[in-house]
Amino acid sequence: TTYAMVIQSMCREEGLYGYNVNASGRRCASTVFIMIVSGIILYLVYGVGARDLGERLEIRDRRRKRLERPPAALALDGFNTIIPLEVALSGSLLLRGMDGTLRDLAGLRGSYRVVDKTHRAAELLLARMAALGVERAGFYLDQQVSNSGRLRALLLQMAASGPVRVEVTLDPGVDGLLSRMEGVVTADAIILDKCGSWYNLNSGIVRDMIPGAWVLDLFG
Repeated sequence: TTYAMVIQSMCREEGLYGYNVNASGRRCASTVFIMIVSGIILYLVYGVGARDLGERLEIRDRRRKRLERPPAALALDGFNTIIPLEVALSGSLLLRGMDGTLRDLAGLRGSYRVVDKTHRAAELLLARMAALGVERAGFYLDQQVSNSGRLRALLLQMAASGPVRVEVTLDPGVDGLLSRMEGVVTADAIILDKCGSWYNLNSGIVRDMIPGAWVLDLFG
């Protein structure tokens, strides 16, 4: 059952039972507000839209697949990894969910720009992976997102002289690729639920390398 169906049902019931239009409108408005807030909370807790709370309890399986130490090779969800670091560097809000990953509220709707924070975010990523002994890093970028080619060129250029061997792949189905891999770096809940194993790279970067970052820990 979706939120839209619940809202429609509740509003329809009020009309059937003879509430006046103004009262019904106020009740429906309150219902919509409550459902939206609930949806936001469940998104932040479980990492996706609240389609079925029971499905989100797969968080326990997700935790079991979390690696305590990074493997020699990592597969990074490019935009999903870089954008939260840009957000942290700009002083905007990050949210730590139950699975320990950091999520931003910026959103990516097919449009992306390389900015000054992008360079710094890439520097931090490469430095952290080198310090952790990561030998190979594959960045996967959504081909359909604007400026993905520019970000690819930037990552390759910055990694050219470093110890981590970097490859950058543009693909229209990044989620599907990462869902079948091991050693994944992402905060995308759907990928985390399906991949073989994952490593929480961004949390360590923000904690150790971006002092004063604004992080709201939803679970204390």
